[in-house]
Amino acid sequence: MLKAVRFNLWSQAELKAFWCNVYHCLLLHGLLVLNAPDSEEKLATFRRRASYVVGLRPVSLADIEAEIFHMPMESAAPPEVESVGPAGGCCSFRGKVARAPTKTSALADTAKQVDQTPAAAPVELSQKSRVAVEWNSSAPATDPVNACMYLDAAETWEAPSTDPRVELILAEGTGSCSIPVLRAASLDRQLDEAASLFVQAQVETQANGGVLRAVTLPGKCWALKRHFKNERELLLFLWKYQPPTAASLPDTPVQVKYRAPGRPSTRTMISRATMDSETPRSLSIAETGARDAHLNLLSKGYGSAIPGDQLETLNIISL
Repeated sequence: MLKAVRFNLWSQAELKAFWCNVYHCLLLHGLLVLNAPDSEEKLATFRRRASYVVGLRPVSLADIEAEIFHMPMESAAPPEVESVGPAGGCCSFRGKVARAPTKTSALADTAKQVDQTPAAAPVELSQKSRVAVEWNSSAPATDPVNACMYLDAAETWEAPSTDPRVELILAEGTGSCSIPVLRAASLDRQLDEAASLFVQAQVETQANGGVLRAVTLPGKCWALKRHFKNERELLLFLWKYQPPTAASLPDTPVQVKYRAPGRPSTRTMISRATMDSETPRSLSIAETGARDAHLNLLSKGYGSAIPGDQLETLNIISL
């Protein structure tokens, strides 16, 4: 299904909702199908290797972070890509694939803007995290063919405009926040709600005599600083999502500390984080349902193994 996606005339809200949902779907899918990483190094490798073919391109978790949402890349080491998908089939890879030189395609910078939100530059995915393609002996030596013989030339992509709230809600496999299913029609409200939940759960404050003196922020907020002139502007942004009872920011300087990035979550922790806390369900429903839906949809056609009434109560995307 994702290979059939074309991005012509998509709005900014549609682009943001789509890529957030694909990111979280790929994260959950990868943790269910591949081995869950048990260290920071393995988590970084997992994010570079787990990938889907979206439109006409293989896209990894690291691609979405760095090239779609322009988050800082943690490592420049060229990875070997492993796509998440059933064994065999068109554009489905298992294990490591050989790399071959590819020609960097220049992406058009004239993609039509649908709404009035300023858009970022067109997307050009890093060659470091693409699935390798094979050379066609009948084609000129300078023209690589696509990984699938049925794919046409890749279309140009327009990156969604920068939104710091998106970076707050990306789960990143560390259990730092729950996983919402975003919809373009209500995206702004959903992002505000998710940002509020994240800030209230992750931002710690220390006061002295009723005056705020120190703030401890989660590790991902260190990268978030690049969107602001200084740390005070970052705090002003975060404080928009604090509850009314939170201590207000004083005019005097506040000490800001950053926690180390969260440790990789186990498959069980991630699965539990996707479930609606108000209607708890058995963990096996989420894991078994997602695995069966993966087989039904990608191997046998559209369908879900999770009954409709249960699917509505699970914040999980099954592809």
